[in-house]
Amino acid sequence: MNDKIGDILSVLQEIKTAFEESNSKANIAQIRREAIKSVADKHLAKGRFSDFDSAKKSIHDACVRRLMPDISTAVQLDQLITMWLCNDSCDLKTIILKNASTQFNVRKIEHFFASC
Repeated sequence: MNDKIGDILSVLQEIKTAFEESNSKANIAQIRREAIKSVADKHLAKGRFSDFDSAKKSIHDACVRRLMPDISTAVQLDQLITMWLCNDSCDLKTIILKNASTQFNVRKIEHFFASC
């Protein structure tokens, strides 16, 4: 899986889990920040990155900057995540699919959102 797509889906899975555990009452921005740290920590432990700061920046980049022009700020991302989690919106999925460079990535994205 493309690292960007894998990073995004990993962060979204962490967010979804934390959001459900909070009974849908948690702050999405705070959950997103924690999810990015968690995913960065996992990748650091696997040796993908040399330090935590670069891991965290890269994971954050995958979720925001590398989804431009559709998402250009963390606030926009948080709004899309909220719409996905609370209203079953497909907007976030559509944006991520636009960034899928291979059929394998498309299938991963489709599978992720189908299982949610």
